[in-house]
Amino acid sequence: KADPLSVTTSSNVVLFTCLIWLYKQPKRFFGGNTRIVPIDATIECISNRMLLFPSYLQHEVTKVSSKDDIPFGYGRYGITHFYNWERR
Repeated sequence: KADPLSVTTSSNVVLFTCLIWLYKQPKRFFGGNTRIVPIDATIECISNRMLLFPSYLQHEVTKVSSKDDIPFGYGRYGITHFYNWERR
């Protein structure tokens, strides 16, 4: 079993987390999926996929691995956005 990287975000600082995954085809790695812990849901890492969820949900990322060396530019890339707003 892969050791996940656990990420916890404080719910009083950020309201929503947005993750976007990117990689060149063909996919040359395994793992890198995101698991939403409280609901035991795993979202597969697919290039150009976006996941938006409430930041108070604990989430973790599965270990990224490959059978062979991955050429530069063919790894897993992620863009993370945190969303919040203030009432005026």
